[in-house]
Amino acid sequence: MNAADRDIPMRSRHLGWSSALHCAGLVLFLVIVYGPVGALVVESCRAVTRSNFDWLLLALPSGRRAVLLIRSVGLASGVALSSTAIGLLVACTLWQWRAGARAYVRWGLLLLAPLPPYIHALAWTSTWTAFTTLLHFQSLSSMTGWLGAWWILTMTWLPVSTGFALVGLESVDVALIEAGRVARADSHVFLKVAVPLALPYIIVGGVFGFVLTLTDYSVPSLCSVNVTALDVFAEYSASNEPARAFLRALPILTITALAAVLCQAPLQRAAQSPPWRRREPSPSLAMPRWLTQLRRAALALMVMQIAVPLLSLLVATGSWKSLTLSIAAARSDIADSAWQAIVTVALCVPIGLAVAQELDGHGHRARLWLFLATAPLAIPAPLAGIGVITMWNRPAWIDLYGSSLAPAMATSARFAPFAALIMLAQWRRLDHLLIDAARVHQTSALRTWLQVRLPMLAPGLAAAACVVFALSIGELGATLLVTPAGASTLTMRIYNYLHYGASGTVAGLCLVMTAVAIGAVGLALAILGGWNIIGLSTDRGGRS
Repeated sequence: MNAADRDIPMRSRHLGWSSALHCAGLVLFLVIVYGPVGALVVESCRAVTRSNFDWLLLALPSGRRAVLLIRSVGLASGVALSSTAIGLLVACTLWQWRAGARAYVRWGLLLLAPLPPYIHALAWTSTWTAFTTLLHFQSLSSMTGWLGAWWILTMTWLPVSTGFALVGLESVDVALIEAGRVARADSHVFLKVAVPLALPYIIVGGVFGFVLTLTDYSVPSLCSVNVTALDVFAEYSASNEPARAFLRALPILTITALAAVLCQAPLQRAAQSPPWRRREPSPSLAMPRWLTQLRRAALALMVMQIAVPLLSLLVATGSWKSLTLSIAAARSDIADSAWQAIVTVALCVPIGLAVAQELDGHGHRARLWLFLATAPLAIPAPLAGIGVITMWNRPAWIDLYGSSLAPAMATSARFAPFAALIMLAQWRRLDHLLIDAARVHQTSALRTWLQVRLPMLAPGLAAAACVVFALSIGELGATLLVTPAGASTLTMRIYNYLHYGASGTVAGLCLVMTAVAIGAVGLALAILGGWNIIGLSTDRGGRS
């Protein structure tokens, strides 16, 4: 028997361990993400079968709850439409910024995408109060009610809509646009060719804004507006019955699940053909005057979306001494938040990588996993927290409920899908010929992972870690329910203080949260952008 024949059992053994780890990651994803929802379903079935048949009426909105659901859907629809329209106009401008410093600035406009909505609420409320006081409009001094909630949430999710619209425009084949310009005017080509081709991604951005608004209660509660998501939280707080909360959330869960289904095909195409694969620059299109003016106005709103939170928080904080005192008073909460975010990253990145490998395909299995990876985004945050309590608050299970790991389990259930989608985009960029070559020439799967696959996956792993860290450190809806008694997080401290009015302390803590979000997302963009430049130069060098 020669050496090659002796290596076959060893390679098979290494592949077996690799497959086992991959399967373990998939199982862990299903347990962490779908376990809480499954526990709520089981608990609801048990409660109904124990002669609580009248609880089923909670799943049928009627009377006040029907009106509340209609208003919540109306608010989410208004936010989705306005943020999508403004985001498309902004993306039209950023689409042309592919040369010089503007090529880096355009993605920098999305730095505040993971900033928690309640920070936007504080920033815009304090700015509006100062503006109306300066102009002596005391009757309009408060940004509350449905109109205030709509404006704050539109500004909150504007970067999300802009990002998806920009991805859609970047994915349009430039050759089709150039062919259309031969026969028709630039404006006609843009409206009839570029926008329709980018429309699936634009719709996904609108759906994200719709779902995120419908499942959030922080901004409506601060604006004195009652929504269905807040009603679910109130139901559990009043009855302490997970089944009642789940049944009351079924209408909104059904709506958000249907909305998530609409995102399946565009998300799959975006991952299969990411926009950074393009080498050719975007065409410089001549637009009519009215569209140019709308684009400038939209870009001004985007700049305000960044400037208002930063400037208002800096002004409200007052001084460096006030900021340091705020940080010192909340140092334990900051430490708890950082610990929770680190544990969340440690859980989400490995299982996200396992799911990303399943998404890399074209068959029914890939479509199934794409649904499993995106459907959790439609689960309201309070429901995720209630599900974690229901699942882990059992003597037979590992004693996670009541421990410092409970908030990390809740944030992992919410943000593991984001890690999977980011890793999918990176997985699509791998040169699988190099991986196959390494398998042929190396006998150790571990060495292949460390020397070949891990360096190729490093940008996606780092970007996913940064994004998940930023999202988890600002999470509120689920964390508020599962944090152990006596403990707190930075986001909980900020949210509780906001109900007593803005102050220098609150502004200082919000400024810390903003700096963390900007730093994490900026690092992710820098990693992906730097790796992309290296990859492009390598490709050109190989071709030359």
